[in-house]
Amino acid sequence: MQDTTILYQGGSGGFLFYYYMLLSGEYTTGLDMDRIEEYIEIQYNTNLANNKKNWKINTEHWPNNTGCKNTPSNKPKLFLFCNPFSLEKLKDVIYTVSDTKILLLYTDLNTQIRMAYDKHAHWFNTCLTELNKTPLNYTTKQQIRDILKSGIPFNGKICDPYLFKIQKIFPNIEAVNLRDLIQNYPKNVKQQWLIDKWLSLHTNKELRHLL
Repeated sequence: MQDTTILYQGGSGGFLFYYYMLLSGEYTTGLDMDRIEEYIEIQYNTNLANNKKNWKINTEHWPNNTGCKNTPSNKPKLFLFCNPFSLEKLKDVIYTVSDTKILLLYTDLNTQIRMAYDKHAHWFNTCLTELNKTPLNYTTKQQIRDILKSGIPFNGKICDPYLFKIQKIFPNIEAVNLRDLIQNYPKNVKQQWLIDKWLSLHTNKELRHLL
């Protein structure tokens, strides 16, 4: 096996895929590998089921991609990048993905919007100023309508337009659909525990997009 990089746009379930890969036991990453299940319990705590606004608050454990890249290992390494096309990340992404297999996690735009909106993520995360320089009186309905208008075809679905840009920069990328990951990918006991835990935090409305 070779080193692998996961790329994804916000609201697509990137950490779910990241933890799924780590729980295979086949990779190392820029985190304490002895604490992966602890990180999952913290990030996907049961309180989130009824308090989605806290989904993005101080619960994500981001790997040190550069440190991992530069550290010798007898296991393949796993790297993770969200919104890789953003200018402040692109240089690090290009450096990190060299000589790695690249996986692009994606979902259709309606599902991505639903998850991002409910979890105050990506377009709806007010901390991400580069995504939220919106004019006064710009309503959420207008924002969602404009996001939907920006969608482009990708693997037979209308998706985030940045997926095409990512694919253009990294032409050998392998696309992974979120719903396919949840429903069809093989799972060991720990991976199934992760998927079940993650799904349990979602509303019926969200689950209709995922299952």
